[in-house]
Amino acid sequence: MTSSLNFKHIILWRHADAEPLAIDQSSGFDRVLTETGEIQAKKMAKWLRANLPKNTLILSSPTKRTLQTAEALKKSFRKDAQELLQCCPE
Repeated sequence: MTSSLNFKHIILWRHADAEPLAIDQSSGFDRVLTETGEIQAKKMAKWLRANLPKNTLILSSPTKRTLQTAEALKKSFRKDAQELLQCCPE
Protein backbone atom coordinates (compact mmCIF):
# COMPACT_ATOMS: atom_id res chain seq x y z
CA MET A 1 0.00 0.00 0.00
CA THR A 2 1.14 3.50 -0.64
CA SER A 3 1.48 5.98 2.18
CA SER A 4 -0.39 8.64 0.19
CA LEU A 5 -3.71 6.99 1.01
CA ASN A 6 -5.47 8.72 3.88
CA PHE A 7 -8.19 6.54 5.39
CA LYS A 8 -10.74 8.04 7.73
CA HIS A 9 -13.53 5.48 7.61
CA ILE A 10 -13.89 1.75 7.69
CA ILE A 11 -16.90 -0.11 6.38
CA LEU A 12 -17.32 -3.75 7.33
CA TRP A 13 -19.60 -5.48 4.87
CA ARG A 14 -20.44 -9.10 5.49
CA HIS A 15 -20.91 -11.36 2.49
CA ALA A 16 -24.43 -11.70 1.13
CA ASP A 17 -26.62 -14.81 1.50
CA ALA A 18 -24.58 -17.92 0.64
CA GLU A 19 -25.26 -21.58 0.02
CA PRO A 20 -25.20 -23.70 3.19
CA LEU A 21 -22.19 -25.84 3.94
CA ALA A 22 -22.62 -29.18 2.16
CA ILE A 23 -22.36 -32.36 4.19
CA ASP A 24 -19.23 -33.42 2.30
CA GLN A 25 -17.48 -30.04 2.71
CA SER A 26 -14.93 -29.72 5.48
CA SER A 27 -14.75 -25.92 5.19
CA GLY A 28 -16.93 -23.15 3.83
CA PHE A 29 -14.15 -21.67 1.69
CA ASP A 30 -15.80 -22.65 -1.62
CA ARG A 31 -19.39 -21.73 -0.72
CA VAL A 32 -20.96 -19.39 -3.28
CA LEU A 33 -23.76 -16.83 -3.15
CA THR A 34 -27.35 -17.87 -3.67
CA GLU A 35 -29.47 -16.05 -6.25
CA THR A 36 -30.85 -13.99 -3.38
CA GLY A 37 -27.30 -13.24 -2.24
CA GLU A 38 -26.35 -11.98 -5.69
CA ILE A 39 -29.32 -9.60 -5.65
CA GLN A 40 -28.44 -8.46 -2.11
CA ALA A 41 -24.83 -7.77 -3.11
CA LYS A 42 -25.85 -5.72 -6.15
CA LYS A 43 -28.35 -3.64 -4.17
CA MET A 44 -25.90 -2.92 -1.36
CA ALA A 45 -23.11 -2.15 -3.84
CA LYS A 46 -25.36 0.39 -5.55
CA TRP A 47 -25.94 2.18 -2.25
CA LEU A 48 -22.27 1.99 -1.24
CA ARG A 49 -21.08 3.35 -4.62
CA ALA A 50 -23.28 6.40 -4.11
CA ASN A 51 -22.05 6.96 -0.56
CA LEU A 52 -18.37 5.99 -0.45
CA PRO A 53 -15.50 8.17 -1.65
CA LYS A 54 -13.91 7.17 -4.96
CA ASN A 55 -10.57 6.40 -3.29
CA THR A 56 -12.10 3.64 -1.19
CA LEU A 57 -9.78 0.74 -0.56
CA ILE A 58 -11.51 -2.62 -0.92
CA LEU A 59 -10.07 -5.57 0.97
CA SER A 60 -11.68 -8.95 0.96
CA SER A 61 -11.34 -12.39 2.39
CA PRO A 62 -10.35 -14.88 -0.32
CA THR A 63 -13.48 -17.02 0.19
CA LYS A 64 -15.62 -17.35 -2.92
CA ARG A 65 -18.79 -15.89 -1.38
CA THR A 66 -16.93 -12.87 -0.04
CA LEU A 67 -15.16 -12.19 -3.33
CA GLN A 68 -18.50 -12.47 -5.15
CA THR A 69 -20.01 -9.93 -2.77
CA ALA A 70 -17.11 -7.49 -3.11
CA GLU A 71 -17.02 -7.95 -6.88
CA ALA A 72 -20.36 -6.14 -7.11
CA LEU A 73 -18.75 -3.08 -5.53
CA LYS A 74 -15.22 -2.95 -6.91
CA LYS A 75 -16.18 -2.15 -10.50
CA SER A 76 -16.77 1.53 -9.86
CA PHE A 77 -13.54 2.23 -7.98
CA ARG A 78 -10.10 3.03 -9.29
CA LYS A 79 -7.87 0.30 -10.71
CA ASP A 80 -5.55 -0.11 -7.72
CA ALA A 81 -8.55 -0.71 -5.44
CA GLN A 82 -9.66 -3.46 -7.78
CA GLU A 83 -6.22 -5.07 -7.63
CA LEU A 84 -6.16 -4.90 -3.84
CA LEU A 85 -9.44 -6.75 -3.64
CA GLN A 86 -7.75 -10.14 -4.04
CA CYS A 87 -4.56 -9.37 -2.15
CA CYS A 88 -5.25 -11.77 0.70
CA PRO A 89 -3.47 -15.14 0.51
CA GLU A 90 -5.54 -18.28 0.33
